[in-house]
Amino acid sequence: MIEKYKWPFPNTPFPWWWKLPSYAAVSTVGILSRIWLTWANSTKVYQKHYLDDAVLKRDKGKALVTVANHYSCIDDPILCGMLPWNTFFTPHKLRWVPAAHDICFTKAWHGNFFGLGRVSMNPISFVLSLRLNFNHMFRKSLLTVSSFIIFLSQCVPVVRGDGVYQRGMDFILENLNRGEWAQVFPEGKVNMEKSWIRLKWGVGRLISECKHVPIVVPFYHVGVDDILPPSSKWYIPRVGQKVTILIGEPMDFTAQLENCNKLGHTAMEKRKIITDVIQETLQCLKAEATKLHNARKR
Repeated sequence: MIEKYKWPFPNTPFPWWWKLPSYAAVSTVGILSRIWLTWANSTKVYQKHYLDDAVLKRDKGKALVTVANHYSCIDDPILCGMLPWNTFFTPHKLRWVPAAHDICFTKAWHGNFFGLGRVSMNPISFVLSLRLNFNHMFRKSLLTVSSFIIFLSQCVPVVRGDGVYQRGMDFILENLNRGEWAQVFPEGKVNMEKSWIRLKWGVGRLISECKHVPIVVPFYHVGVDDILPPSSKWYIPRVGQKVTILIGEPMDFTAQLENCNKLGHTAMEKRKIITDVIQETLQCLKAEATKLHNARKR
């Protein structure tokens, strides 16, 4: 297969020259995300302890997969702002995010720059997002400020249409096998219509093929697309918006996978079963999160 992008990561274990700038960026990024989400906007997170415990207190070697709806280009990294402050100073605790190669990895230098990893949002891109309006020429090379930001979110390139077995998904699975955290938006794209979309089975592969069954924490957010609407022309994040985030109870797929093995299910059947359960869970969270959001005055 012809490589459609330049791979942005060095070989593991990651060298010191890659880790040092990542650590510096994460500290700044975490603070900016936190300020923008919780100070510049009115954000309420329900059942936050589920996510905090999974990120900070899970057993060593136990992987974490979080799944959420995808309504705005700024969903990640700004949602990192709901994490505890100390998380931003511990790079190994932050997540990996699959991202479309044709949006975030259009230039080789983009991949090299954003591939530093362990970065939620580089301060340079944050300033750009506030002060610049890309014209057509810049959009062609950088696309949008929001894509620029996403690229810094420890993004891993994935190619739409190449299926669940591709280099980006293999890379994320390797990190899960080391007990790390992956954030997945299984809709596979920004769902501008907020309609029902069959979730992509990649999340099912990550969970079913992980060496040790990971903790899965679903959450649903409402209002992030008011901070940066998908149709926004200026790509400038707004302030004073109301955001509601509902964290769901952690999910353990150990029993389902054991049952699948007993019944002789194929890898594809396992992926589908797990993805269908996640889809149903997110639908339930959507109804509750929407109700909570509408009931809030601010």
